[in-house]
Amino acid sequence: MDRQKGLTGIYKIVNLTNDKFYIGQSRNIYQRWKQHTSNLPEKYPTSRIRTAFKKYGLGQIVHKEGVYGNFKFEIIELCEEFELYRKESEYILNLKPHYNCSIFTSPEFYKGNYLEKEEKYWIQYHNYDAEKGYPSQGILESFENELLIDSTHYISSRKRSILYSKGDAIFLILGKTINKAKCYFLWTATIVEEVEFLEEENLIYNAIGEQHFIMPPQLLNNLGGFLEFKKITGNFGLGFQNITNWEFLETLRNLTCKNLCKKEDKITFKEYVRQFEENNNP
Repeated sequence: MDRQKGLTGIYKIVNLTNDKFYIGQSRNIYQRWKQHTSNLPEKYPTSRIRTAFKKYGLGQIVHKEGVYGNFKFEIIELCEEFELYRKESEYILNLKPHYNCSIFTSPEFYKGNYLEKEEKYWIQYHNYDAEKGYPSQGILESFENELLIDSTHYISSRKRSILYSKGDAIFLILGKTINKAKCYFLWTATIVEEVEFLEEENLIYNAIGEQHFIMPPQLLNNLGGFLEFKKITGNFGLGFQNITNWEFLETLRNLTCKNLCKKEDKITFKEYVRQFEENNNP
């Protein structure tokens, strides 16, 4: 799932008023900083570092290294992608950052035991009819002229199992009623780089990382194996689930690789939705 690469490595965000700091890693550090600092006036999301941004008056979206208000954004080490989780774990254990973990996070997650785990695949479901909109629609629509490939996007869940998705892939499936029939689409695939705990939002976790929109979203209803897949997931009523050992995974992987939104597509979220509705509404 390649896209235009940015700087890969470990970064640090320091609150200059109290010297508290945050350690993170990303395949594209500048894009990750943008995710951290977007939509701060809103309530979404409210992780510890974003709460600090709001409390201490960070009033801009950060794209590059430097000092912004009361915060310093710096890259502390560039590395290969396969080294990210080991190096981040080492920095967290040695430096003990103030903004990274919470009492609700699995101890194994921050001790680095997840580094030994095998790669897993997960699904999350978004019910358009119940939510009355598309995933992260309000956030994405606020950047009217931003290309879809550069957009920020989160996978949210109340299930603690999402804490163990770091380094894994999450497929987001959209369900929407069209012509009185429920239709299911592969909407995005996300490679998780970080999981934030939203302390003010009643035990909600956000998986954040390298997001890939599927273009166009792929209808799943008539594909071989989908009905069995849907049945196993409890008609997607079970929420965030591990699908690593399920046969339909290969179909999701193939659809993703063949239908990724690319830089040259030059499409915004608004246009993406317009095309989707034009192609799928009666």
